[in-house]
Amino acid sequence: MSDTVVNASPASPAPAATTGLLLDGDPPRLGTAQPAPEMPNLPTAAPVITPSTAPEMPNLPTAAPVITPGSTPSLPTPAPAAAPTNDSPSNDSAPTTGEHPMAHLMPSKTMPTEASRRAAEQRAAQKAKSKKIKIGVISGIIVVTAVVGPPLGKWLVDAINEVGATTVEQPAE
Repeated sequence: MSDTVVNASPASPAPAATTGLLLDGDPPRLGTAQPAPEMPNLPTAAPVITPSTAPEMPNLPTAAPVITPGSTPSLPTPAPAAAPTNDSPSNDSAPTTGEHPMAHLMPSKTMPTEASRRAAEQRAAQKAKSKKIKIGVISGIIVVTAVVGPPLGKWLVDAINEVGATTVEQPAE
């Protein structure tokens, strides 16, 4: 059965669906007019100032002022720098001998002592010897793998294949 009345009698009040009124919690229905939301009271805007009600305002210039060549402001100019003399070396000049521009801030390199030179030679000799030993060991491993590898590989493959075989060996008679 439906809630809509086909023939509404004048004695019965109109259903809520036709008046558009919704109770709290009722979902809005299609085809019904939504009630207009109430507008909150907003503060009124400040009155608009028109030229007739505005207080006395200063007049603004309508064109940019024209500056004549004699009236332009001038910036202060620095005094010309004194020419450097040959007696005092300048730190600002670029180095002419190929040294670093900040070389004056870096410590100077000292000559190595005899003991440090001998220690460096011994380290270099040990490094060369260890490099030769590493090359010899790696080449030996490659040779041993090449000689032993194929028979060892064949034996390993045969062992893996025989593990899954189901044949039973017959005793010799």
